Formats: sequence, structure tokens, C-alpha cells
Amino acid sequence: MRDIATLDKSLLNSEFEIARAVFELARGQGHGPLKAAAIVYRHGVLDGMAVGKEREKKAYDRLHEHMKVCKQASGIDEIKGGNSDE
Repeated sequence: MRDIATLDKSLLNSEFEIARAVFELARGQGHGPLKAAAIVYRHGVLDGMAVGKEREKKAYDRLHEHMKVCKQASGIDEIKGGNSDE
């Protein structure tokens, strides 16, 4: 569990407004305060996962673009892993 005081100090206004909007939507749909807070938490987790997946995809794309450049520069038909004896 994270330290509440530290979380409070680092909370951005934009994060607060998103949390408020999700909380109010959940409350408006009849959820109690604890369930609405859990929905806000889950919303944040899913957003964090989406950001991580996007970063991973960009890194993967950059890696493969770099491999193409290396392959073209060296004239190698296929780039093999570092453990190959061939």
C-alpha cells in the first residue's frame, strides 16, 4: 500500500479531475462510495496498462526498424541471435 500523504502531494490536478469525473459517473449509476472508488482505481490501472502497451509497441517498432537498417548496411540476409554458432 502506498503512503497516502505522498500520493496526495504528487496528485496532479488533471488526475484529480479524471478521478472526480469517473467517481461521479459511478455514483450517478447508483454505486456506493466504496464501489465508486474501486471503479476509479480500476480505471487508473487500465489506463496505466494501455500506456505501457503503447510504449512497448513503439519500442518494438523502433527495434525492428533499427534491425532493418543494420541488415541493409551490412548486406546480411538474416539477422540471427547472439547465441548462434552458424
